[in-house]
Amino acid sequence: MKDYPILFFGPMVRAIRAGQKTVTRRMSKRWLRVKAGDRLWVRETWARAYVNGRSLYRADSERDRLTLENRRWRLAIFMPRGVSRILLEATEDAEETELWSMDSAEALREGVEVFRRGGLYYLPGNGDLGVSEPVTAFGLLWDSLHKVGQRWEDKPTVVRVAFKTVSTDTETEVRDG
Repeated sequence: MKDYPILFFGPMVRAIRAGQKTVTRRMSKRWLRVKAGDRLWVRETWARAYVNGRSLYRADSERDRLTLENRRWRLAIFMPRGVSRILLEATEDAEETELWSMDSAEALREGVEVFRRGGLYYLPGNGDLGVSEPVTAFGLLWDSLHKVGQRWEDKPTVVRVAFKTVSTDTETEVRDG
């Protein structure tokens, strides 16, 4: 069993913590080394909070504008292992797949949000754009994160990593790492 760091942005962190995201797709072939049982520790945007020695996480703070003010947010890529609060476990060996070959169930496993009003699907963190199919919502989300040559319409080959959440420690102590 090996441990790997994995980056997620705020809405995807919230989807993981809510139990809605259980799969991710990555452009880099290096993710093919992930095997069932390997652990993935989540890197996310965070800040040191000197009160009670706890960290703040931007995914928790994005909806509360007061906690965003006067914070020195640190980029997820620089998060040390000791500050990570979310631990995932790969449930299958990573596999290469065509991005556009996913179905609705798989798009929902990617963390696309479903709202009851009107039965529309929404991009995480973008509640004003509703579409009728979860795959369409995921395609829009994918395109918002990737450059030309890697976008949905480019039909890239990606690495699919399925996981389960092992822990989401909301009271992680700050430790230098």
